[in-house]
Amino acid sequence: MPPNFIEFQKLLEQNLELAKQNNKMLRSMRRAGWFSALWQVIWWAFIAVSSYYLYVQYLAPLMGTLGTFHVPSQAELQQAVQQYQTTHQ
Repeated sequence: MPPNFIEFQKLLEQNLELAKQNNKMLRSMRRAGWFSALWQVIWWAFIAVSSYYLYVQYLAPLMGTLGTFHVPSQAELQQAVQQYQTTHQ
């Protein structure tokens, strides 16, 4: 066997070992990316569900008791001012 063949065989074995390590690292990165995407979906679903829950439990009943927002007319404001003046004189 020529000496070049032995060196070539060593280089091929090193190349194979590097390819295996690279494949292992790439699989690990792909798995980490998949878990990261899954975690983001779970996180945003939690935020959406919890905000809906808080709205239904606390904000909706509060809005029901307060009613709709009412802007008083000019006549209602004048009546309130006159009522205040008569009671505080």
